[in-house]
Amino acid sequence: MQLFFGVLRRFKWVVGAGFVLACALALLSFVKVGPHGLKYRQQEKWMSTARVLVTSPNQDTVQLAVTYAALATSDEVTKAAIRRHGITGTLAADFGYTNKASTALPTVSVSATAITPAKSALLANDSIPALSAVIAQQQTESGIPPEKQARLQWLNRAAPSEALVATPRSKTPPVIVFVLIMAATIGLVLLLESLRPRVRVVSGELRQARAPGEAARIHQQA
Repeated sequence: MQLFFGVLRRFKWVVGAGFVLACALALLSFVKVGPHGLKYRQQEKWMSTARVLVTSPNQDTVQLAVTYAALATSDEVTKAAIRRHGITGTLAADFGYTNKASTALPTVSVSATAITPAKSALLANDSIPALSAVIAQQQTESGIPPEKQARLQWLNRAAPSEALVATPRSKTPPVIVFVLIMAATIGLVLLLESLRPRVRVVSGELRQARAPGEAARIHQQA
């Protein structure tokens, strides 16, 4: 270790330049320079959830909630929700369930994932009218009268302030870049030392030879 750190001290300017370069490239792997300053290269993804109650005059609302939760993630509902405000994202849904009583509830929760809290909340809220429209269409086509059709009632609207981070920005690329640049720098330092060695180990002791003539004199004295 003493020999290793001695080599690093000898080429401290190379090590310093490599450290600065590693920090700069690691930063640029995480952000990019644009006309308006620095911007992150990766976007965070946020998730917001809207919840509704399934009501029906003569049908099993719990079973309907299970069916509607599966229907909420269909292509038809997703495309309709995206078209309302042009927000690109994904939908996930589940029916209500109580762990204590191990009982399903007649509720449907729809979670939307988008690149900002506001967009995720808006997409989650847009998914409910889209789901209601598909449900109404299917019931009308099945011949169910309007007064007997199942409906969705709002329980909780999605709000940007309640959005959660679904996918954070990855810190792995900057770490990998920094480690690779520093490894390359240390490799270069060791290569330079092997080409122009100044540190020698003679009889278990560290000795320095600053020039070929001095190295010869040290050898003769030994």
